[in-house]
Amino acid sequence: MSSGEDHLYRWSLDNTETENDRAWDRWIDAVAALLGHGPDGDQERDGYSLDNFYDMWKGGYSPQKAVENKGALF
Repeated sequence: MSSGEDHLYRWSLDNTETENDRAWDRWIDAVAALLGHGPDGDQERDGYSLDNFYDMWKGGYSPQKAVENKGALF
């Protein structure tokens, strides 16, 4: 494999989207739609953050429940 082919191969590995990635994308898109704005904020300043929404997704929260809790884990 030439160095150019190796680079393209590595790029393809880095850019392979999994079903888990697609599930997260669908979930966070639903959160954004419910919020009426983007979900990326500063928890202390805005009351929500993308990191906390991600943790809620991993924890099995529905988008509706996550928005009701404003991205704050209890």
